[in-house]
Amino acid sequence: MLVSVCVIAYNEVEYLEDLFNDINNQTYDHSKIELILVDNGSTDSTLKAMNNFADNNDFYSTKVISRERGNQAQGWNTAFLNTKGDIIIKIDAHGKIPNNFIENNVDVILQGEN
Repeated sequence: MLVSVCVIAYNEVEYLEDLFNDINNQTYDHSKIELILVDNGSTDSTLKAMNNFADNNDFYSTKVISRERGNQAQGWNTAFLNTKGDIIIKIDAHGKIPNNFIENNVDVILQGEN
């Protein structure tokens, strides 16, 4: 099952390295994870950090989208409109997630289908 993980950020570069490490450490099969990273008009190096991460990972795909400054809902809409996954997971740019976060979300959703 393909999972789309969406992150939007505005001037969040100081948090992204930790979040990207958390995403890299996920126990769910990386070949079944699509990342959608949206820079919401940052003025710091958020976009650069996103592009560096996109170039150096083993996920199904990583899409970086740069948009002009807008509100948070517009950023999320941009992310959601660019997903291909069966499941969409939203993670805040300054969030921390455990290694089994995606796997546990998928398990809960699949249990609900039974």
